Amino acid sequence: MSKKRKFQTGRTYHITHRCHHRSYFLKFEIDRDKYIRLLWEGSRKFNVDIFNFIITSNHVHLLLASDLEEKLRNAG
Repeated sequence: MSKKRKFQTGRTYHITHRCHHRSYFLKFEIDRDKYIRLLWEGSRKFNVDIFNFIITSNHVHLLLASDLEEKLRNAG
């Protein structure tokens, strides 16, 4: 269980996301492409700047920031 994060405006965050039950849901290129498309759609919706990301077969690393503290809190 993850703890509730306290986001601050103007800060940069490294966020990791692991697939359910450590499964390899992202091992195929088509799945990674869909994840990237959804990631960009979410970044526009919640006004989050994505500086960089890495996608492996079972987890993701995101480096992001937002000036809108409330929207960032609701996105996570």
